[in-house]
Amino acid sequence: MRTVLFALFATVAASAQVVEDFEHGNESLYVLANTGVDTLNIVAAAAHDGALGAELAGSGGPAWRLRTGVTTSPGNVYEHFVRARGAPGNTGRTYVGFGATANGAWSAVFATNTGEIQIQDNTGWNFVTVATVPATLSPDTWYRLRLDWALNGDMTLDLLDETGVSVLATTGVVSTGFTTSGGVALRGFSTDSATVFDIDTISGPPSTPTTYCTAGTSTNNCTPSISAANQPSVSQAAPCVITVTGVEGQKSGLVFYGIDNTGFAPLPWSPTSTSLFCVKSPVQRTPAQSSGGTVGQCNGQLTLDWDAFQAAFPGSLGTPFSLGDKAFAQAWYRDPPAPRTTNLSNAVELTHVP
Repeated sequence: MRTVLFALFATVAASAQVVEDFEHGNESLYVLANTGVDTLNIVAAAAHDGALGAELAGSGGPAWRLRTGVTTSPGNVYEHFVRARGAPGNTGRTYVGFGATANGAWSAVFATNTGEIQIQDNTGWNFVTVATVPATLSPDTWYRLRLDWALNGDMTLDLLDETGVSVLATTGVVSTGFTTSGGVALRGFSTDSATVFDIDTISGPPSTPTTYCTAGTSTNNCTPSISAANQPSVSQAAPCVITVTGVEGQKSGLVFYGIDNTGFAPLPWSPTSTSLFCVKSPVQRTPAQSSGGTVGQCNGQLTLDWDAFQAAFPGSLGTPFSLGDKAFAQAWYRDPPAPRTTNLSNAVELTHVP
């Protein structure tokens, strides 16, 4: 007998929100998406973290199991642990589907029967291999499969060791054009008598906004810091206010943002400036404001009520935002003695949540 196990989660720079941990113990949340054998069980034996995990056990043409009550979307990186438990370990495959709906999904495939990893288009629950790369997949060895799903639909599938440090195989970037958000779909098979998928923690977009890049130092040695207490909510369930502290006092400034930082590396604001331009064009400027505070001190502040801005300017870049959409915000302010007479803060990455 051979068993295949994995735990699925998204890799993010900040603490990730849990999309699914199976602690509800409710198998009915996962419906049969097509014809085939129902092999799903949520049991303690399948747990990788917590008390319960999802187990898919059996052969004979397993069906896809689909949950639409959780969300996977482009612009995120997803990982899952997977292993073939028991010799010979080369008798089947696992599929983890992303952007899954009743019409299908795109999946990361761990194919021990052919010694490779694959990206598949499973539209209509069919099986079209879009990318494949050979890989040595040893039995009783944990691996990670990492799917980087860009906003434009490009996908990269990496096979990593259990620690996530070493990349053992990669498909490279594959253009798919698939940008549909959806749920999670699971499938597996083995030519042995049973196949088991043990799925534990599924994590999604960051639970808190992620700061990145480096602020410039102003003429008066101020280094502004940008932050946001909450992710923007498409239902406005919680307010999203961007705050920039440590700005020079009594300076004119504003917050600007972009919506796609794919493949972008920060650029010098000028050849002699300490500031970096951290947001990929095109960008949207928000209204100018005064930093307040005291001239020559670093006690100024800029703020932006994200929801209020979107409501006041419905035609602004990226609107209307949908679940999973990202925005990348940075602050600009006047600093006449500085190169380009201005300076910039660091930046913050926002991900729209329900």
